[in-house]
Amino acid sequence: MLKPFSKLLAVILIVLSNSTFAQSQNDNLSPSDRATMLTRNIRALYYQQNWPKIVENAQQAILLDSNAYNKNVLWEQIGEARFKLSDYKGAINDFNRFIAKEIKNDKHNINITNWVKINKANAEYALGQLEEAAKTHLFFLKNNMCPGLGSIQQAAILYKQLHNEMRYHQLIDSAVITYQLVVDQNIKRNILMQPTFMLDYAEVLLMAEKPATAIEILNKPTVNSYSKREMLVKNYLSSVAQYLANPLLFEQIKTSLLMILW
Repeated sequence: MLKPFSKLLAVILIVLSNSTFAQSQNDNLSPSDRATMLTRNIRALYYQQNWPKIVENAQQAILLDSNAYNKNVLWEQIGEARFKLSDYKGAINDFNRFIAKEIKNDKHNINITNWVKINKANAEYALGQLEEAAKTHLFFLKNNMCPGLGSIQQAAILYKQLHNEMRYHQLIDSAVITYQLVVDQNIKRNILMQPTFMLDYAEVLLMAEKPATAIEILNKPTVNSYSKREMLVKNYLSSVAQYLANPLLFEQIKTSLLMILW
């Protein structure tokens, strides 16, 4: 019967022998197979959010066999890893490779494409490329690779920062038209809107300097009641709209509330 120390030594020897065997197997692999293995390991590392190791694996795989790497890599994952490590130029290059491949598909995984859009636009923003970031938002929307009209709002905000008022108003006006078209169609079908849609529409209306219409939208019934968080947003947007619609009346209301509270 083995003593405890002998048992421990036996376990260590088994582990070392298995490790040595695994290493010898890896050494016998062709450069292409090793590159493929390293690249596929990125998928597991991605869910561990081990960003440095992901980039390390990618660099090793490229040196071993760039063709095997390009064939097996998920560009959205390596792109996000570079983004997390502040390698914005590298991230943008990887995201562009993702787009070149994804654009050929008839259907898209919106969860993935929308995340790529956000990361790519944020990387461009971090590099001071505001117009490129705006174009990224619009590109994904145009090619049906992101949900909703949020991309128009994001692009408009970026053009506002660039002091391109004409492009800003073009985008916001087009968003208002699209939102209202959806509302009109649902009214005809007696379909109530979701609270989140109405909040987004109200925000766009405020950006379009149409506070009175925003108030009207926020007062319309919705298919579900507003959640606590949505109610906070609704009250905030309502307050802003009331102020923009009638600053003097807003000040009177605020004074009255303060007098009641005190």
